[in-house]
Amino acid sequence: MTELKQLIKEHRLVINQRSSTTQMRDHAQKQIDEVVDEGDITTPKAQKKLSDAKFSLDLAVASLKVIEKQLPKLESRILGLYDAERSAFNKRVKARREKEIADIKESNRRFFNGKERLLCDLVAKNFFPAIREINRAIAEMPFNPGATDEMKVAWAEQFISSAEKSAKQLGLE
Repeated sequence: MTELKQLIKEHRLVINQRSSTTQMRDHAQKQIDEVVDEGDITTPKAQKKLSDAKFSLDLAVASLKVIEKQLPKLESRILGLYDAERSAFNKRVKARREKEIADIKESNRRFFNGKERLLCDLVAKNFFPAIREINRAIAEMPFNPGATDEMKVAWAEQFISSAEKSAKQLGLE
């Protein structure tokens, strides 16, 4: 899970970089527009402002192109790792649930005097609080067919905090 955390941290940095680069691009475009609106672009001062703004604009546009190529690859790596981590975590939770069910059946069998089916029904209906707690820990992928990769990365981030909390509560370390 540490690799997933690191990738999410890197993703956050790239998103912040994209935001600041977009602001830089917009600011440069605004400077160009201001110089053009002043009218005379032949003066040395106007030429210098235009040159500086154009350089900043070109730099920002180039940086944005690099970032836009980088993001899908990073998001794809995060989502692949998220699926693997979620699957592994769910296997651990389900193994814990099976062990808990076996313990509950064993410890409560004497109270049901041969009514094993009733005990199984109570277990299946989450009658026992321990089973309910374990079932809540199972990490499910939210269903949203229109979800962007950025939204899915946010789900992965949410999964990490939820899985760590659940693992601690259930003793899955």
